Amino acid sequence: MTSDAAQLSSLRGSARLTEDGRSPEAVVEYVRRGLVGLLGLRGCRFEYAT
Repeated sequence: MTSDAAQLSSLRGSARLTEDGRSPEAVVEYVRRGLVGLLGLRGCRFEYAT
């Protein structure tokens, strides 16, 4: 199980990317990789709202 510290670190990483002006695609990819690792997924995707 992932520790609270690791989850907080991941959240901070996401925030840092947005603060640094990274593209939305870069942020989505960072979060996607984090979710795959955290939840042990084979993959996941982000779909923009229509």
